[in-house]
Amino acid sequence: MDPEFSIIIPSYNRASTIGRAIDSVIGQTYTSWEIIVVDDGSTDNTREIILSFPHLRTFVQKNLGVSVARNNGASLALGNWLIFLDSDDELLEESLELFFNSIQADSSVDVWVSGFELVKNHKIQLKIPEIGKYHPRLAGAFSIRKTLFYQTEGYDAKLKFSENTELFHRINLIQAKEGFIPKATVKYFDNLNGGSKDLQNIIDSISYILEKHDDTLSTHVKFLYHQIIGVILMRLKIYNNARSHLYAALKIKPYKFSTLIRLGISWIPILSKKIYKEEINL
Repeated sequence: MDPEFSIIIPSYNRASTIGRAIDSVIGQTYTSWEIIVVDDGSTDNTREIILSFPHLRTFVQKNLGVSVARNNGASLALGNWLIFLDSDDELLEESLELFFNSIQADSSVDVWVSGFELVKNHKIQLKIPEIGKYHPRLAGAFSIRKTLFYQTEGYDAKLKFSENTELFHRINLIQAKEGFIPKATVKYFDNLNGGSKDLQNIIDSISYILEKHDDTLSTHVKFLYHQIIGVILMRLKIYNNARSHLYAALKIKPYKFSTLIRLGISWIPILSKKIYKEEINL
């Protein structure tokens, strides 16, 4: 009999954490699942650790990124429902049971969104979804019907950041039904270091989303994205481009005082360097 859930874990050079991610699935109170680990061309001993676990399904690819890895894992899935888990995070013990009970309670829902425990600076914050309020879509904090994932054509392979946000934008465009679970299902470890590589990935990904979904993004989201890019570019000391995005934000919301302040700061590099440091804790 095929499993109810396929847990897809992409991994790139995560030998130090992949074991506990796998263990967090093995220890679930609900047991109808399979684990598919996609090794994204690791150069450490990730593969050796993966092979030490029995009953795993594995896929090895060259280093193509997390979105391609998740799509490849999904193409192998036998379960009716997909859960994507990052290789440095952990499912909480009753996660699959929570998802399964929700699925049984309402068969019309296509994707279930849950809360998460955010682990940052050695502190844990509980983040629970509320209807009508923004809630991040994180790997491990949603379960999507496999047929819906295929219908949306999966993750966009060009994205290295905000790939879940972009996926859910397309899910919303086809009006798939979302359900919300007011409990956490994953322990999410915030490991972004805020260095220039992370910041550039954010710029590239958000810029791509702005271009790809220009006709369907709300003006508020466009405003936020231009603000985010503008601030990041100031952190990277690329002031002309920063001003272009801040001006774009102002065109959307002309009387937003915070944007005017940021625009003014962009003309004073000495002040900008003090306020917007390149290395930040994301």
